[in-house]
Amino acid sequence: MSIFIGGTGSANELDDYEEGTWTPTIISSGGGTSSYTIQQGKYVKIGRKVNVTCQVVHTLSGASGELRVGGLPFACSGATGSEFLGSYQYNQRTGSINTNIVHIVSIIQQSNNYIHFRGSRYPANTSYEVIGTAEHSWLRVSISYETDS
Repeated sequence: MSIFIGGTGSANELDDYEEGTWTPTIISSGGGTSSYTIQQGKYVKIGRKVNVTCQVVHTLSGASGELRVGGLPFACSGATGSEFLGSYQYNQRTGSINTNIVHIVSIIQQSNNYIHFRGSRYPANTSYEVIGTAEHSWLRVSISYETDS
């Protein structure tokens, strides 16, 4: 069965629908390693539009720099100016201290195959989220973006 939008010609046929799972990985721009308790990701791709969600529970060792999630099922579009926003929640636990960071801006930029995160603390901070060593932290992300394929 086919679905047609705006007519019955082949140019109007929706022939590119896909859904599946992907394995999100925690990476940092400054290196380090992660071990995982949970790595779950789902996606829906309709044409060039991709919607991804993920949940990761992890422990970081020797990490520094920008927080990133890799392993996206499709790279972001390489078109000039491609930048897509989503939301995330990150709970970074070190020992008995929990830092619950709730932001609304996660970013995938032109040609990247990972998500990175902007700080949104007061006063305004436009730098990327910086991470350090953390024990048993979790991250939830939801973002939509375009791909070239």
